Amino acid sequence: AANYTYYLCDPYSQLVRKIVPQTLLVTTSTGATSYCTGSTVTLVATPANLSNYVFRDGAVILGTSSTGSLTISTLGIGQHNITCTATNAQGQPVPSNTMVLDITNGLSVSINVQGSTTICQGDSVTLSSSVTGTYVWSTGATTSSIHATNAGTYTVTVTNAQGCSGQSAAVQILTMQPPDATVSSGT
Repeated sequence: AANYTYYLCDPYSQLVRKIVPQTLLVTTSTGATSYCTGSTVTLVATPANLSNYVFRDGAVILGTSSTGSLTISTLGIGQHNITCTATNAQGQPVPSNTMVLDITNGLSVSINVQGSTTICQGDSVTLSSSVTGTYVWSTGATTSSIHATNAGTYTVTVTNAQGCSGQSAAVQILTMQPPDATVSSGT
């Protein structure tokens, strides 16, 4: 639907009034415009006092709503141009802005090992995440890096500001046993 501006001239008062048609504003319920693949996104068109809301991604209809709100989780990775049209009380179409919505892939997380994965008893190796965000290590630690002092398998799960998360592949730390030393006298 095209946006038009109308001017109404009152012949008796000689007043000219500018009449701007109603438009919709499309946003998300959180205000965010970037989500992870598979995330549930609630699209909101305001005002909500219209009828027959039709949400589109370009020319593709995503769904319809009687309330101005539509929840979806089927958008693929990439940029999406979201628009909406609704019907006002006079039966006229009301267009919206275009909201650009980015759907990103989950995080690709790996563990950076600073040192050898085989350590002597009493030594440690520093393990750190390859990406920034909120961390949860397999040890329960929530810092960006940890000092592994024990043999075992270590992983980290990271969640970024957009809510995308990913888990690293496991890193195996081995502990070498000290050699058995035998001392004998030379008799």
